[in-house]
Amino acid sequence: MSMYMNGRYFKITHPPRSFFVEGNPVVFKTKYKLPIKSLKVNFEPVQDLHGYEKPWPAGGGKNLFDVSQIPSFSLSTGGEIVNNGDGSITITTPSGSGGIYCRKTLAELAPGLVAGETYTLSLDSTGSSKYIYLIPANEGWTVGAGAKTVTQAMLDSGVYFYASGVSTTATISNIQIEKGSTATTWAPYSNVCPITGWTGANVTHSGADVSDSTTTHFSWTSDAGTVYGGYLEWLRDGTVKLTADRVKKTLTSFTGAFEATPNGYAVYAYIPNGSRTKTIRKIRMCNMFFDSTLSYTSMPLYSYMGGSGANTTWTFILPSTVTTLQEANAWLAALSEPIEFTYALATPQTYTLTPQEALTLLQGTNTIWSDTNGNLEVTYESYTNEQ
Repeated sequence: MSMYMNGRYFKITHPPRSFFVEGNPVVFKTKYKLPIKSLKVNFEPVQDLHGYEKPWPAGGGKNLFDVSQIPSFSLSTGGEIVNNGDGSITITTPSGSGGIYCRKTLAELAPGLVAGETYTLSLDSTGSSKYIYLIPANEGWTVGAGAKTVTQAMLDSGVYFYASGVSTTATISNIQIEKGSTATTWAPYSNVCPITGWTGANVTHSGADVSDSTTTHFSWTSDAGTVYGGYLEWLRDGTVKLTADRVKKTLTSFTGAFEATPNGYAVYAYIPNGSRTKTIRKIRMCNMFFDSTLSYTSMPLYSYMGGSGANTTWTFILPSTVTTLQEANAWLAALSEPIEFTYALATPQTYTLTPQEALTLLQGTNTIWSDTNGNLEVTYESYTNEQ
């Protein structure tokens, strides 16, 4: 734009306007090459749900069968099940029957199974009958006979074990139900869904007038240690700041009040002191948990989340044998996998990273994305409102 004054033309330059876009990737247009004002990369903790679509499924490891839930008992007809506590059971079939009902449904013993999915059964036995039978679904599942697509009727059915006929004894071990059609080496049951976080990020920028992309890698392992959630800010002058607002904690002990619930399970609600505020994003994870649609009484070691904001708690459901705080801490110390969870810091921690060069936007279309899968927030200037 120009203006005629006193016999001369004067050029008037308007200052650039600020624009804001978000997403991952973000795509926008600029008319001239200008340094970016700011770029914010959000990243959140990542949890391995082992292929399940619904959040917080029960059963996190390869082996979805929890043999520890099979009770020990004797029948008046001579049948007996003894849970040996080492991942095996010893059964004696009753008179008049080649099988014995373990007093648990398939859903209770393998809470991670999902109707419609395909699974494979494997087990070792000193007896000749290597299979289980499900009643009332009337479905047999024989080792080595191929995979099965699990139905809801199967999940709701009781599980029967077999030895070598009527009134015979066998020790059954290495019981494993795993997803897929191939039996693999036995692994102990685990309800762990590991939580991992970010210690680096790749931010990639490309434009219409260049043939390749430029990737800048940010690493904060040496600067800030392991961070499980937060955001990275890249400012116009090349200053880079890391803000950690979600971190992972290992539960090393229970403290405070301890309460036994009417259903026989001892429940302790652990709240990290000052760790949550109502303004923090609702990013809360635990590596051991259960599907809240299932019954509490069918659960072994799991936890659930309740409340909101500052009142949010993780409640851990412990074995019914745990009735005191001392027993709870002894049980906690004996776990093969520690209980871990993420929580939001009441006061986020900020770190200054190694300065980077200012990111210059290109004339034409600009595309910026990050491998953290978190949302990007870009503030830039342009002499046009074309975006």
